[in-house]
Amino acid sequence: MNIHQIMGVTAAILAFVGLVPYVLSIFRGETKPNRASWFIWLVVNLSLVFSYHSAGASTTIWLNIAYVVTTSLIFILSLKYGVGGYTPLDITCLIGAVIGLGLWWATNNPVTALYMNVFVDALGFIPTIKKAYLLPESENKLSWNISTLSNAVNVAALNNWQFKIILFPVYNFIFNAAVAVLIYNVIQKKFNPKGR
Repeated sequence: MNIHQIMGVTAAILAFVGLVPYVLSIFRGETKPNRASWFIWLVVNLSLVFSYHSAGASTTIWLNIAYVVTTSLIFILSLKYGVGGYTPLDITCLIGAVIGLGLWWATNNPVTALYMNVFVDALGFIPTIKKAYLLPESENKLSWNISTLSNAVNVAALNNWQFKIILFPVYNFIFNAAVAVLIYNVIQKKFNPKGR
């Protein structure tokens, strides 16, 4: 196993580690996953495993495989313990996701599928970003920090610097980091409104 493969597997292990505080905080009633986001991420991760592998990814595929498991579990939990899924924003994102996936299936091209999956995945972030901004306490900070670390390690696992290979790991790192920073900053403002 080379260093890139080790980093890819490490990223996947971190995804499972990050799942633990998220699930525990769901059962404690602290974290309320957005149903629309987690449904979109589940569908995207299922299709990404196939499209990303077909596009030539190898060392960074392990995180996507881990995400299939983790998003499945969180989506199932969101049905009972989550929020959203019915707002105009949620419905718009879900419709956009369906259109994006439909375009992928119509083109039957793995690279096009990868680009569409990133677009659809980004739509999944919109309800969670909004919720993290308005209700930061409804997301688990530790879990998002571990997820950001996992995605940073996945970027380090890259051994092929073609745009189609680096797109998803870099995008995923940026969006996970954005949620983690947003939760942290909003929480800090609530506890320290004068910036002291």
